[in-house]
Amino acid sequence: MTPDLGANAYQTAAGNYAFLAGLVKAGEAELWVNEFSHGYRDRETDDSAQQAVWGDYFLRAPLMLVWVQGLVLLAIALVALNRRWGPLQPLSIPAVNNSEAYMAALAGVLRRSGGTGFVLSQWQAAERRRLQRQLGLGDRPVPLGELLQSWERRTGESSAALAKVMAPLPEQPPALGQLRQWFQSLAQLHRLGQKHSL
Repeated sequence: MTPDLGANAYQTAAGNYAFLAGLVKAGEAELWVNEFSHGYRDRETDDSAQQAVWGDYFLRAPLMLVWVQGLVLLAIALVALNRRWGPLQPLSIPAVNNSEAYMAALAGVLRRSGGTGFVLSQWQAAERRRLQRQLGLGDRPVPLGELLQSWERRTGESSAALAKVMAPLPEQPPALGQLRQWFQSLAQLHRLGQKHSL
């Protein structure tokens, strides 16, 4: 008879427990149950066995192997946490355009102060100088009538768009609708100038 007859491995075998119950009832044989193989441990035996296992592990493990494993883990941690892969790249410092930054700051100040009239007058003066040079009138200021006549002679177009752009500006800052009309007239003037290669 196998000593493992009452083990959990045989619990699905047909008639196993009935056979064991018959043996116990008959009283012909003693039935021993090994609880230790089923996981039962006395508390004192369990603690001492665990201490013996950990103690035996450290006593059996070569110290050199433990040190080598620790150094390898430390090296991996240092590489992973403190160093990026590849060559070091220098930081690129963005180029600063001081003129652009100055113009943006000045535009912000003029916008907050309501200086659209000043900006428009400066723009009008710059456009007038540019157009005078293109028409061959030089850099000296010329009367508006002379500028309009020179435009009509050179392009053959009506000077209405030019008159709108070069008209004297009002004293008070222009409204948004007036600014839009002025810029539309300026765009039309530029299209006519490109058409006649000015």
